[in-house]
Amino acid sequence: MPNVKLIPNNPLIGNFSASPDSFLGLETSCSDSDPYDNFTLTCTATKPTIVIPNLVIAWTHNGTIETGSVTTTGGNMTTTVTNILSFTTSTASDSGTYRCTASITIPNSPDITTSEESTVTIRPQTLPVTATNVTATPGTTSLNATTAAISFTIPNIAYTPENYSVKYTGAILQTTEQTSIIKMSSDNITATNQEFTIILTGLEEDTNYTYIIDSTNCLGTTSTAEMSFRTIPTLPVGDPMNCANITFLPRDVTLTWTAPALINQNGAAVGYNLVCMNANGVSINGFKTRSTTRTSFTITNVTPFTSYTCELSFINIVGVGPPTQCTFETAQDRPDDGPQNFTSTPTMTTVTFRWSRPSIPNGIITGYQLRVTNLETNAFHIMNISSDQLMYTLNEEGFLSAYNNYTATVTASTVIGFGPISTTAGRTLPDMSSPPLLVTRDITISGTIFTTLPSVDNHTINVTWSPPTTPNGRIMNYTIDVDGYTNGNNLIRRTITDVNKNSFMELITNTTILTPGVPYNVTLAAYNEFGRGMPVEVTVFTRVLTPSVSPSGIRGIRSADGTNMTITWNAVSLEQARGFFEYTIRLTRSSRKRQTTGDLVYRIPYRDTSFIATNLDGQATYGVSMGLSVDDGSGQGPIAGPTSEPIEVVSPDPNTCIMDTTVSADRGTFEWPVTISGSTVNVSCPNGPTGAVATRRCVTNSRWESPNVTSCATTEVSREFRNISKINITIDNVVTVSENLTDLVGSTTDTADQNTDNIQVVSTILNQTATLLSNPMVIMSLSSSELSMTTENTVQILDSIEEWSPNVLETESNNIINSFEKIVDALINQDNFTNITIVEDDIALKGERFQQSEFSGIVFTAASFDNRLIVDTQVEDDDANEMNLNRIASIGLPQSIRNIVQSDSIDLSFTLYNQSVLFPVRDPPPNTIVGSSVIGARIGGVADGTKLPDPVVITLSLNRVANISNPRCVYWNFTTAGGRGNWSTDGCNTTFNTTDDDLSFIACHCDHLTNFACLVDVSARVNEPTQPPQYVTVTLEVVSIVGVCLSIGGLVLTIITLAIFKKLRTREASKFHIQLCLSLIFMLAVFVSGIDRVSVRAGCITVGALIHYFALVAWMWMGAEALLMFQKLVIVFTDITWKYLVGISLICWTLPLLPVIITLAVDVDFYIYLYEPENQSGFCFISDMIPFLAAFLLPVFIILIFNVIIYIIIIRVLILHTIRKNKRMSKSSLKTSDAIKMILSYSGILMLFGLTWVSAVFTFISEPNTSFIVQFFFAFFNAFQGFFIFFFFIILSSDSRDAWKSLLCPGAFGDGMKPQTSTTLKSKTLNSKTMSLQKKNVPRNAILSFGGKNMPNEKQTDFTDNIILENEANFEDEVFSIDDEFMMSEFNNIRFDRQLSARRKHLVEKIEIDFFDVAKDD
Repeated sequence: MPNVKLIPNNPLIGNFSASPDSFLGLETSCSDSDPYDNFTLTCTATKPTIVIPNLVIAWTHNGTIETGSVTTTGGNMTTTVTNILSFTTSTASDSGTYRCTASITIPNSPDITTSEESTVTIRPQTLPVTATNVTATPGTTSLNATTAAISFTIPNIAYTPENYSVKYTGAILQTTEQTSIIKMSSDNITATNQEFTIILTGLEEDTNYTYIIDSTNCLGTTSTAEMSFRTIPTLPVGDPMNCANITFLPRDVTLTWTAPALINQNGAAVGYNLVCMNANGVSINGFKTRSTTRTSFTITNVTPFTSYTCELSFINIVGVGPPTQCTFETAQDRPDDGPQNFTSTPTMTTVTFRWSRPSIPNGIITGYQLRVTNLETNAFHIMNISSDQLMYTLNEEGFLSAYNNYTATVTASTVIGFGPISTTAGRTLPDMSSPPLLVTRDITISGTIFTTLPSVDNHTINVTWSPPTTPNGRIMNYTIDVDGYTNGNNLIRRTITDVNKNSFMELITNTTILTPGVPYNVTLAAYNEFGRGMPVEVTVFTRVLTPSVSPSGIRGIRSADGTNMTITWNAVSLEQARGFFEYTIRLTRSSRKRQTTGDLVYRIPYRDTSFIATNLDGQATYGVSMGLSVDDGSGQGPIAGPTSEPIEVVSPDPNTCIMDTTVSADRGTFEWPVTISGSTVNVSCPNGPTGAVATRRCVTNSRWESPNVTSCATTEVSREFRNISKINITIDNVVTVSENLTDLVGSTTDTADQNTDNIQVVSTILNQTATLLSNPMVIMSLSSSELSMTTENTVQILDSIEEWSPNVLETESNNIINSFEKIVDALINQDNFTNITIVEDDIALKGERFQQSEFSGIVFTAASFDNRLIVDTQVEDDDANEMNLNRIASIGLPQSIRNIVQSDSIDLSFTLYNQSVLFPVRDPPPNTIVGSSVIGARIGGVADGTKLPDPVVITLSLNRVANISNPRCVYWNFTTAGGRGNWSTDGCNTTFNTTDDDLSFIACHCDHLTNFACLVDVSARVNEPTQPPQYVTVTLEVVSIVGVCLSIGGLVLTIITLAIFKKLRTREASKFHIQLCLSLIFMLAVFVSGIDRVSVRAGCITVGALIHYFALVAWMWMGAEALLMFQKLVIVFTDITWKYLVGISLICWTLPLLPVIITLAVDVDFYIYLYEPENQSGFCFISDMIPFLAAFLLPVFIILIFNVIIYIIIIRVLILHTIRKNKRMSKSSLKTSDAIKMILSYSGILMLFGLTWVSAVFTFISEPNTSFIVQFFFAFFNAFQGFFIFFFFIILSSDSRDAWKSLLCPGAFGDGMKPQTSTTLKSKTLNSKTMSLQKKNVPRNAILSFGGKNMPNEKQTDFTDNIILENEANFEDEVFSIDDEFMMSEFNNIRFDRQLSARRKHLVEKIEIDFFDVAKDD
């Protein structure tokens, strides 16, 4: 409002103002009405300070003065007066005109006055005015589709403050009323027709909303009528939910889902969009837009057993919303197609079918069903085949024969069933045709049927036939051959090419060649694609003539009793007989008076050359004559020829074995001729091999021994090798032939079948295979799997023949290895070659391809683990050690070989032969062998012998053969030794990885590639003696085996005897004997069970260590036995306590562990000794000289020296004792019985101490015969040591015998042997206790002497009443064993010899008392 201005003509009143000019207020009691329910009027003026009168300001209301608040402020120049009029809680009465007057009253002057008015209007309280001009404007884009602008006009403000709100409700989701409010500002109280807009947010798309506008003040609310608006739709923001397949069918799928949440649909539903595809990205039938809102859909024509991914989207009237992804998998069904690439590879009688999986399997293939039909016979076979097998060879005997047409179907199945079939057809390979059906006639003579052709005339042969019943192929032609009967020369040949007939007849006429009385062989054969078929052969005479000869060489042999006669003669040929004939034998019997008493006539078939006439007169003499009879079959009867001069055969002849025939079930039939007694006859083996014979001996009494046919090959295997050798190897059958040969060689286990004939067949087939695969076109035609299979079969063949004899392999080994390497070359040179590893028992092959740019060198390593070969190109030496692998060999190829390879790839093959039998050392120096495995490498496209830029490095592990020397690296040269191949050192250098004394590995550096090995010299010792003859080796083996068996039995009986009888068990010696026997038993048991088990490395090491340990334990106890006997016989008074026994036992059983543990810690392989590595022959004991000497021989030698010394001392004591005793008893000489007993005692101690080992020193004698004898004695005494202990200490011990007798036969003792009560004598002087057995018939005057004089009878009686002494003869009958305890002592002129022994149930103390003169007996 404008301020009141001071009128200029009133200069005394200045700055006059009143405010406001006007005020619109509201009458209300609402507290929220401020500031509209109160007002303030202010009036202000100034005057100069110098003016003395006061300035007065006053307010009037409608002429009535209103009292206000007046304030005066002064300054130097002016004074200001303010009058403020304030109203609160105004009412309508406060309305009106307010006048402000400013005046100064100056005396005697007119007043100075000025004034200003203000208008105040107070409205009464009313409800708000209803909004007008209401409009709703929803959002128009997707960005503001959830908003709406509500616009309206307020005519005037009825009251303040006023709020304006929109109350709206959605038709679908937002059904709860919501409010949006605007509060009116206080500045707008005077406004009229004010426009307001309220923005509604958070609305739902495509939804009808109803709304009203409320105007509200403290008095109440006025509302508009209900109105409505609709939001626009937008793209859905939600995807369908819970998409799932509710069926599990193979070809139809029903998907169900839940619609998106309504809040996310953003518009009216139109339908759904569904797009599905499989894992390969192939779409299936779905729908793009559907006008229905149904939440399920069935998809047809889906592929069974397939995973699908679908994208499902909701569609509203605007468009498609976001997709949801759902996956499902259809069920399995039958395959839609049959197995692929169904082919067949036939042989003559078998067919190999191959196929691959169906392209649309519709599930997991559970198997295949193969049906093969023979179109010739309409027979069929059905085979169910597992799913992992994609090949099957039909080899049903009799089902297919050669040149049979066949059809085959194969179908694959899932769990649902079988699918469509795949079909193939073919024909088996042609085979030899069966013989043509020749028209013949039979002539029967003496039971022999001669088959010939019908006669025509003297110069014509009639050949009539019909086709073969089994042609095994298409008949191409027939041939008729007329050959000489004996020499086989072809005389006439006729070929018939017009073969399309059912019968044939050829008249062969030749007046020059065909003559009467001459036999001809007529051979008719059919030819098919295979070749010549089985011929039919007959012998033909154009006309028979009367024989002109008789048999010669007639011999008659009578049986032992003369009743049988074996007649033999030289065969007569058909040419000699001039017709089909029989023999006639005439026996003319002559009596003792040389009178003929009648003839016996026999007709014999023409093929026989012997005949046995039976039921003869054993005492008569017979004249034997023979003739021939021919027959032409005309019915006129035989025509006889001349008869031979008779020979006289007397009876009997016991010096021959008659002709015999034996049949072996697997090796054929053998004809044994008449043979003189005492001689051996050889006959050729019917099945070979070449040069092999069967033998049979005719022994005394004209009796045959059983034949020896072990050198003859078996019939079945020989036939298989002959059949396979006839096959011509082609691209179509190379795999099948290699498989068949693999099976055949693998089944050839009989030594006689492993012969040179069969190894030549193997070599020939491998050579043909290698030649075929050397053709690049053939390699391109064969698949990678076929080449791999052929190579694998070849490796298996080589692995099998390594078990054959080296002598058999030697002739063909070079060709076999050469062929094998050509086959490997074909494998690695093919374009699609992939890496391959083939490992058999003793042969391994590894082939790898590298890109030349990436090749940086390679090392091929071969090792073994648990007797299995392991080969790799990644294993380093450290890795091999960590994995406990036994390294065999390795070969490293340098990176520089890239310089000699022309192609982009480098193809490598590596081979390992764990045995060297295929690589013999030809013409070697003496004692030279292959001392390692054979390892080889080849580079595809690089010829053998090509010099390399850098040498290859070969590391070879030497076989554990004792005493090897001069190792040298060699390679196999295929061209030396006359093309047989041999080892050569050219281009190879040898370096050693260890010292010469402990060779284990050597390294070779060679400048070319082939097969490498190491040759070594083997020498058991300097000046190696001649190897023992076979009989010596056999004798030593027999002695060792028998001795060990008897020793184990004797030791067991010794332990039983000493353990079960208390009187024997309580002796100290028995305790030592038992432990010695136990150690020997353990050693011998381990020795027998495992000394030669070198094939199992861990087991062999265990056996060797146990033998080592128990042998040392046994020697310790032998030393303990010697020590004990020394204490008993020499020291005599020794106290053997139980602590002493325990200490000795601990030492003997634990001390030998020390050398065994040290040996194992140094090298466990010391316990393996191979003297024939190729055959895994050897034994399990310490082989190297140094550990043998240090760990075994040294402790044994120390104990042996100790025992020898003790033995000498003991023998000396016993001999001196015997001499003194004999001298005391006036014996001039030693009795034979005494000498024998002494020898037995000394021998027993010798065996107990193990002193027979001294003979081992003499086994090194170089003279052969002496060495063999010493070896025999060494083996005999040491193998029988346990038996000798049993013999000397049990059998010869009377205590042991008596103990067994009392146990087994308790009533066997008679009165004379019954133990009696012992008497006891106590001498005051000697204080000794004497016990003796009393026997009957013992003379009282026993041999007691005193200074050479007899003791007085009364003294003898007194003495013998207390001590009964046995006379010399009786004493010697009671043989005291060496286990008895001896004590010798002297007191003054009396010598006491005490001997303690267990006698039956008593402990006997035997005392010999000798009174002697010191001067005469010292």
